[in-house]
Amino acid sequence: PSFNVGEIVLKSLTNIILKAATSPFTLLASLVDTTEELDKVSFAIGSTVLEQTEQSKLDTLAEALAQRPQLKLNIKGSYDVNEDKKALQNRAINTKLSQSIGSVIKPDTNAADLPVSTGMSNALIALYELETKGKADALRNAIAAQQPALAKTELEQVWLRSLYTETSKLQEVTDKQLRKLAKSRADAIKTHLRDVSKVDAGRIFVLSHQSNVPSESTQTTLTLVVK
Repeated sequence: PSFNVGEIVLKSLTNIILKAATSPFTLLASLVDTTEELDKVSFAIGSTVLEQTEQSKLDTLAEALAQRPQLKLNIKGSYDVNEDKKALQNRAINTKLSQSIGSVIKPDTNAADLPVSTGMSNALIALYELETKGKADALRNAIAAQQPALAKTELEQVWLRSLYTETSKLQEVTDKQLRKLAKSRADAIKTHLRDVSKVDAGRIFVLSHQSNVPSESTQTTLTLVVK
């Protein structure tokens, strides 16, 4: 059989160019011998703090970028319109409860891990009735009617969690707050790359935010450009 060497070379070159265009981060990862998805940085729901695993990923990305000085990085912060909103609502109610009981409740506390005490119960009841205009006892009676098998201590626990959840739903979270969350995530990535990973600031750009579908963690997207 005969072969057209020129055609084979052209096809091979085309495949290389196509691969570089469609998966530039895969090529970058190969430079530093990793299989990590270097184009995605994850944050815990409601958080702008880079976890250690994500910091390490950015350090690895920086190593690869050092080998390709012609590349510049675009960062587009993101937020989950459902889960991040819930986290910010919980943070708002935690602040109010902290002020009411006179001690600090961790910002990431939710209904499931809310510390239980007489002071907390009284604060929750007062806040629920103030913001929902309903009666806390009425909610407890409704729960007891729906779940008659609950023991007294279990009923109290379910009731307090319900007071928390229903009040949290009423906390206002604006689009502006969610956009700020997304930008803060992008800024956190840029700051780490610049100050810790030592990537030149002139190679890093923060773009407009984006929202994304619900997930266990919120991923901020990175893209590469040649300039």
